[in-house]
Amino acid sequence: MPLQLRVIVVGAGPVGLVAASLLVEEGIAVTLVESSVDLPRDLRASTFHPPTLDMLERFGVVGSMIEQGLICPTWQFRDRNEGIVATFELSRLRPDTNHPYRLQCEQWRLGELLYARLKDNPLATIRLGTKAIAVRQNRRLG
Repeated sequence: MPLQLRVIVVGAGPVGLVAASLLVEEGIAVTLVESSVDLPRDLRASTFHPPTLDMLERFGVVGSMIEQGLICPTWQFRDRNEGIVATFELSRLRPDTNHPYRLQCEQWRLGELLYARLKDNPLATIRLGTKAIAVRQNRRLG
């Protein structure tokens, strides 16, 4: 019988959901474990930069993120005393990215979009309200 790979991903935040999505895309079964009974909706980062948006495009979620967010054409560095120190016009990145802007959109919105894609995928098992206590590998691979 061929070896059936299954990867356990702990945490259904943006990183866990992206990792699970990538693995499922490659045909690898995933169990996603999250201690919270709902997807995390806490406020963390709220800005997505061009390379991140380019990476997320493969999941078909960027259009929905843009609809729910705010496109920001510049990126500024500020000093508490001096104010704006530098402003970057992101439109100059147009030859290098499909998204020459920053997108203000809460991370939990991305989480909900990725969760919606995963929950009906037969390769993904999602366990909300389940705390990971310990993990060990029970088979030697390779």
